[in-house]
Amino acid sequence: MAPNKTKKGPATATQDGEEEEFCAVLFADAFDDKAFFPLNFSHPRCLLSLANTPLIEYTLNWLSLLPLSRIYICCNSPQVEAYLTNSSWLSRTSPLSVQIIKTSTVNASVGDYMRDLDQRQLIKSDFLAVYGDLVTNIQPERFETALAKHRARRSKNKNVAMTMLLSSVSVAQMDRMAHCRPFWVTDLETQRILHYDIIIPCKTASLRLPKSAVAEVDTERKSCLLDIGVDICSPEVPARYSDNFDWQDARQNFLREVLRDYDTNRLEIYHEEIKGFATRATTLRAYEAIAKDTLMRWATPFAPDANLLDQTYSLHGPTAVYKEQGVMLARKCNVGTRCAIGKDSSIGEGASVKNCFIERRCVIEKDVEIDGAIVLDDVTIGHGTVMGRAIVGSKAMIGKDCKIDDNVVIAHGAVVKSNTTLQKGTRMAQDGTITMLSPENHEFAFGRPAEFVRPTRKKQSKSKKSGQDQQKGCDKSAGDFHSEASFSIFDSMQKKESADTIQLELTALKLANGADDAQTQNAIASAFSRRVIAIVENGSLTSRQTDINSLFSDYQRLISGCVSLDKAQEQVDMLLAFQRCFVNQTDKAFVLVCNALVRRDLADADGVEAWWNDKQSCSSEGMIHVREQARPMVDFLLAEDSDEEEDRKDD
Repeated sequence: MAPNKTKKGPATATQDGEEEEFCAVLFADAFDDKAFFPLNFSHPRCLLSLANTPLIEYTLNWLSLLPLSRIYICCNSPQVEAYLTNSSWLSRTSPLSVQIIKTSTVNASVGDYMRDLDQRQLIKSDFLAVYGDLVTNIQPERFETALAKHRARRSKNKNVAMTMLLSSVSVAQMDRMAHCRPFWVTDLETQRILHYDIIIPCKTASLRLPKSAVAEVDTERKSCLLDIGVDICSPEVPARYSDNFDWQDARQNFLREVLRDYDTNRLEIYHEEIKGFATRATTLRAYEAIAKDTLMRWATPFAPDANLLDQTYSLHGPTAVYKEQGVMLARKCNVGTRCAIGKDSSIGEGASVKNCFIERRCVIEKDVEIDGAIVLDDVTIGHGTVMGRAIVGSKAMIGKDCKIDDNVVIAHGAVVKSNTTLQKGTRMAQDGTITMLSPENHEFAFGRPAEFVRPTRKKQSKSKKSGQDQQKGCDKSAGDFHSEASFSIFDSMQKKESADTIQLELTALKLANGADDAQTQNAIASAFSRRVIAIVENGSLTSRQTDINSLFSDYQRLISGCVSLDKAQEQVDMLLAFQRCFVNQTDKAFVLVCNALVRRDLADADGVEAWWNDKQSCSSEGMIHVREQARPMVDFLLAEDSDEEEDRKDD
């Protein structure tokens, strides 16, 4: 919700006596999408909500408090663009001038946008760089103080490139927000940054500091300064990106290279420690921490009852319970401390909820226990289910008597069958595919799923233990490959990248992880299945088969690279891989996939018959259900092949 008062940017006089305006550049694309797997398949990160408010609204509302003249929002995502177009920020009554910047680069980075801004010559004075997942309540007065210090340095030294705003936090707070800690070496007197590095707890054994970081000046070394992604930049910064086309990331490329080459370029970067709540939702771990902090009002005024988008949240009592109008609570349910419950949600008899976000139109049935979860819109949770610190995407359905452990992530629209147990670290995609974080990463630590779920093995004897230990590294690498390759292929297909480009990336991943042909087939089938499910859910009945045929036509090379018509077993393996992906789907999408495979000569009658007769195709109730959906097609295909064989005999 845009504020009512217009604020004019702070003006500074140039050498010609003209006034410079102060603008902001907001990066709304998620440049490390894998951090939010699987929630980001249908929702860009900045549109994930807290109290029914997308993250980008918190960022824009904070920016509206600052003395800015214009905001450039850099995004290539159609969903983000559509949201902004329909929001008050781009309406005629908006007090701020907001402009969307799109670049021709398909998978644009910060560096691509900076180079685009430089080419368009939109930046002519100091500007503020922020990200669309920032939640902060930094007071405008404190920001203006930091800005004044930056301009004072610039007036004395034109080599000042940037001033970073950093938030001083405790070790416990740092661990809640991020899986790694930034390490800073700064000049104690001037606040200039001399060195920047990353520390991963329990993994980083030592750091090598350059001589410049331990020179004659008094230095200070800190690892509890949180990088909130708020930078006051000089107008020369975009040009620096243009001079270095390989710079993509603001930290790993720009910051590191400027500090490393100080003796050559003489560019200086400073920092200001700033008070106030400030952090970015860069990982699911940080997203969860921000949600709980807003409930506890650490980000005031951005608490649930701020009602930024005209919600109706109100605070009830001293126990941090927020409810919207229309909430339906059974007489014997228990709503504990630190809860936010959205409009038209209902909580049944005997249910208990605490420390959680439950957004709009959710149905919590009787005897459900929820402690610490984030439940987005339109979720149904069956009676008797017990849920810990999980994140549940919108429109997900969870059956009765399920057990959802801590740090489980369930995608938008996913279906969890009754009596299912999802163990700690599980991530369930919309198509039902299960991946797991490795044990050391269970606290939402890293940006991508790490280990593919395999059938539980029985205890092995001591004589086999050493062989099992040796196998652990291979299993972990295989799980990494499946998750990363599947995500990469799916993401590239969504962005309509060429099959040649995807094949190159897949080959590189395969070599890096030592993956075999079976693992490659599984990753390809998983990616295609997710794309097919999206087509089925969003397309019309008449266009589904056409769209799916086009998908397999455009990316036929990916499948033909690991399936040969001369080898029926390769076809069987691919069909089984696809079949497993559709076990939890109610739509008959598997039949459409089979039709597309046959049409594109990626499977033939012999391969389909061999798959039909393979015991693995009916190894479980779910597999049998999917198999039966394809029976008419199999009968037709085999009958047609039989007729052709008889015709050949007659000839």
